Amino acid sequence: MNDYLSEMLAREIVEALPGYKRDLYKFIVGLEDSLAQQSDTADQFMTLMKKHSPLHQAAKYFRRSVKETDQLMKEIEKEIDTELSLQLQHIDWLDCSDVIRKRRRNDKQAAFLLYMNPKKVH
Repeated sequence: MNDYLSEMLAREIVEALPGYKRDLYKFIVGLEDSLAQQSDTADQFMTLMKKHSPLHQAAKYFRRSVKETDQLMKEIEKEIDTELSLQLQHIDWLDCSDVIRKRRRNDKQAAFLLYMNPKKVH
């Protein structure tokens, strides 16, 4: 499936999370993204992750234990993955090229319609 579509759906899923889950997830992912931007290599990123542990920073910020924060983050990630997987199962790309080609008399043009059945998703 299209990476952009998956990212867009994942963002919507994150926004629909309860506030405390959404805030924790965005806090940790924001810190991870910041460290990734500062890194030129995967090794450098891992070094920064160990040095500036987003998990430990989140635990301190949200006044939770590191273990509790880690468990909650894993729960959130599983929830996001499950919902994203469910939504992606109900998406179809419909080839509408023939209709467009007939209307515009253009044999080379292709067109696809993204169809998502909302009744099956929720």
